[in-house]
Amino acid sequence: MELILKTDMQGWTPFAAATPDTFFNPSRTHLVDSIGGLISDEALTAILAFTRDNATDKSTELYQFWETSVLPYAVLSVFVEMLATHGFTFSTNGIIEFTDRENTSAGVGEKSRGMFIRQYTTQRERYKTLMQRAFNDVKGVFDATTYLINIEKYNTVKPTPVFNAIGKVNTVRDQSNFFRL
Repeated sequence: MELILKTDMQGWTPFAAATPDTFFNPSRTHLVDSIGGLISDEALTAILAFTRDNATDKSTELYQFWETSVLPYAVLSVFVEMLATHGFTFSTNGIIEFTDRENTSAGVGEKSRGMFIRQYTTQRERYKTLMQRAFNDVKGVFDATTYLINIEKYNTVKPTPVFNAIGKVNTVRDQSNFFRL
């Protein structure tokens, strides 16, 4: 099965059913390529092997995890990624912006689109946290199978800066606190 479908998008976001697959599919593929770092490649492979209409699949813990945790995060991730390019068209002249000279409606402005993106990014991050907590709460064990994230393949640790630009410097000589700016 696909991780998400267009019909899933309509349940969580104001997604237009007429959105061409050429916009939807790359965003979905990008998500599938990166979600293994959050729930493990093996869990993702097992989820993709499910059939949506199969009662046996629906009764498994992993399917329930997909339906309640992974699906909302996936939908919101794809939607936010698609919002970033909303209103732009790829043509022989390069990337062009939607204009309303010959149309009766106007495209969403940059400021409005930014507010829209922030709203759905907040929801996406909330569901990402819920998904990761649900995965960690069961220690990656679904249906007696343990799923481990490949930390060598996915760098999930944020890099630390080489130096701290604003930091506290204590000196022993006069017992005062100095701050470096």
